[in-house]
Amino acid sequence: MVWDSRRQARRRFSSDYRILSVLDGLRDEDSIAELCRKEVIAQSLQYT
Repeated sequence: MVWDSRRQARRRFSSDYRILSVLDGLRDEDSIAELCRKEVIAQSLQYT
């Protein structure tokens, strides 16, 4: 039962979303930490 709930909670990001996220990080308007908080993702995902 626990395994099923983790599987459902995993999000998938489209390639378009990933590209826009990287471009936002390159603009240097906000820090990477702030961008990750806004998008509710881990910083390690942003760097990957």
